[in-house]
Amino acid sequence: MNIFFEKNQRFSDSILWKAQRDYYHKEGIKAWSTDVPFYVTSNPFIAHCYAQVAIRFLQDWARKHPESVQEPFYFLELGTGPGQFSYYILKNLLEIQSYLDLNYIKLCYIMSDFTEKNIEFWEQHESLKTYVEKGILDFAQFDLENDAEIHLRRSGITLKKDSIKNPLIVIANYIFDTLRNDVFKVSEGKLFESSISLSTTKHNLAENKPKDWEKIKIENQEKEIENNYYDNEIYNKILETYQTHFTETYFLFPIMALEAAHRLKMLSSGKMLLLSSDKAYSTLAEQDELDFPELAFHGSFSVMVNFDAISRAFKSWGGDALLQTSREGITTAAFTSGIQFSSFLETRFALEESIEGFSPGDYFLLHDQICGEGTKVSLEVYAALLCMSRWDPYVYDQVVSQICELLEEADYNTLEYLSKNMKKIAANFYFVPGAEDTLFNIGLFFHESEQYEQALPFYQESLRLYGELHVTLYNLAICYYELDNFEEAYRLFCRSLELDPKQKDARDWVKTLEEEMNRHS
Repeated sequence: MNIFFEKNQRFSDSILWKAQRDYYHKEGIKAWSTDVPFYVTSNPFIAHCYAQVAIRFLQDWARKHPESVQEPFYFLELGTGPGQFSYYILKNLLEIQSYLDLNYIKLCYIMSDFTEKNIEFWEQHESLKTYVEKGILDFAQFDLENDAEIHLRRSGITLKKDSIKNPLIVIANYIFDTLRNDVFKVSEGKLFESSISLSTTKHNLAENKPKDWEKIKIENQEKEIENNYYDNEIYNKILETYQTHFTETYFLFPIMALEAAHRLKMLSSGKMLLLSSDKAYSTLAEQDELDFPELAFHGSFSVMVNFDAISRAFKSWGGDALLQTSREGITTAAFTSGIQFSSFLETRFALEESIEGFSPGDYFLLHDQICGEGTKVSLEVYAALLCMSRWDPYVYDQVVSQICELLEEADYNTLEYLSKNMKKIAANFYFVPGAEDTLFNIGLFFHESEQYEQALPFYQESLRLYGELHVTLYNLAICYYELDNFEEAYRLFCRSLELDPKQKDARDWVKTLEEEMNRHS
C-alpha cells in the first residue's frame, strides 16, 4: 500500500524540484559520469553549429553598431555541467574568429552552474586552462532560478543591469527540461490547473522523502481556472491561446524557463540571443491530445520543453524566434529579445544552415544509425562519419574496434587520411570521470596499422590520465619491441605482468626477451 508524502500541490511547487536540485548538489560532476545523459548536446558538431550562428550574429551586430567592438560580447552558458560543450564551442569560436579575421571582437565566455562542485572541477581542468589564461573564459556560480546578477570569479567583475553594453549570448542545452513547470489541461474549451499528489511504499520512505524517486506514483487532479492564473499578462495570453486552440490535452508551461529568460533580458538591457537544444515541442500540433506529462528519470529527472510558449514570450518582448521544424530527437531553437532576425542577414543564413538545415538533431540520428549495434560499414564510411562529427572522440570510441578490423584491407589514401586526423580526435578529448580512454584507442589504431612510433605518445598519455593498466603497458611494450628498443619493452612487459600475473602472453614475452638478452650478453 502506498503512502502519500505530498498532496494536491501545484506542479511547479512540488517537492520534486527540490529533490532535483539536491541531487545535483550532492553528486556534482559524478552525475554526468553515471546517470545524466549529455552527449547529444555536448559534442563537436553541435558546438560548431552554435559557433557559426554566434559569430555571424556578432558580425551583424558589429556592422550595425561599430562602437560595440570596444566592449566584450559575453556568452553565458546555463547549467554547464561537466563543461565538455564549453570546451568544444570555445575551440570553434576562436577558430572561426581567426579564419574570418575577427580578432578585434572581444569575447568572454562564462561557464555557469548553481552548484559549487562543478565549478571546482572546471577550475582544475587541463583542457580549459589555456582559455582562462587568455582571459576568454570565466566561471560563475549562477542560479538561474533566483539570481539577477552574475559574479565572474576570475575577473571579479559583476554583471548586472546596465553593465552589459552588447547583446548577451545565452546557451541553454538540456537545462530547460529540468526547470520547474506548471501543468494545465484543456477540455471542451475550458482551462484547468493540474495539481499532483505523490505517493510511494512505506519501505521507500525515509524522513517523509523517497529513497528512490523512480518508485514514486504521481496522481493528478484538475481544477478549472476562472480568472487570470499568473500575475503576468504575457503568460496569461499564451494560456488563452492554448485554451482556444487545443481540443483535449495536457500541456506543460515552462514557467521557470520564462522567468529566468526574463531576468536575463533585464540584465542585458533587453538585447539577447538565446540558443537552446532540448527534448522539446516546437508546435501546437505536437502538444494536442497528450496525456499527463511523464517524468524521465536518470538520476535526476526531466520533462519535455514547451519551445512554443518560450517563442511566444520572446516575440511579446519585441524579439524573434526560429524553431527547428519537428523531427525525431532533440530540437534546436534560437530566440532573441529586442532583435529581429529579418534584419540580421548573416545570422539568419547561419540559422537556416545549422539549425533548420542539417541540424544537431539530424546529425545525432545519422550517427546513431551508423554506430548502432551490429551495424557494419566500410572503412571509408567510418572515415566520412568521423569527418562529419568533426573528429569526435565519442564517435571514434564507438567505432574503433570496427576500424581496427578493417585496417588490414585498408587502401593507402583512407589509412593516410585517418592517420593524419587522429591528432584532431586527441585534441577534442575532454576528460570527464568515467570517460572512455580515447588516447588508448588512438594508440590502438596506430598500433594495429603498424605505425608503432606514432602509437607511443598516445599510450603514454593514456597512462598519465588513467594510471598504469596492464593492457596499456603490454601494448606499449609491443610497440617498443617492434622499434627494437628491447630493454624498454622488457621493462614494460615485466610491469604489466606485475599488475596482472595471470597474463600468459606477457609471461611468454618476458621469457623470450630474457633469453634473447642473455644470448647477447
